[in-house]
Amino acid sequence: MLKNAAALLGTAAAVTGLLFATTTPASASGEWCNNQTCFSINTDGRYVGKIDVNVWSSNISNRDIKTHIWSTNGQINLWTKVENVPAWTRYRDYKNINQNFPPGTRICVEGWHDGRSVGLPCVTITDGG
Repeated sequence: MLKNAAALLGTAAAVTGLLFATTTPASASGEWCNNQTCFSINTDGRYVGKIDVNVWSSNISNRDIKTHIWSTNGQINLWTKVENVPAWTRYRDYKNINQNFPPGTRICVEGWHDGRSVGLPCVTITDGG
């Protein structure tokens, strides 16, 4: 009986080890919003593939909208295109990042209407699930 218990315990440890080995080591996938600005990240662990941005124009026509994308470690510092957007429209753009980021790095996107900030969502890259 002691042999069976040891074998069962060994099997459980092996399965648990396998589960931990296949878990993504870091995560930042998802969507974040603040005021009129939102962004989503396509990640695989600490690797950031693409950042999609969108900014709501609200009820004023002919706004020049753009976004500023950056990381707190200085690894990225990008602007999206400027686009004149009518009222009640969502400006959309994206940037391919294709880089690994160290844990603790914050990635932020700030939306701009005619030179005025309209939201600043951020996310922190973590080293755990």
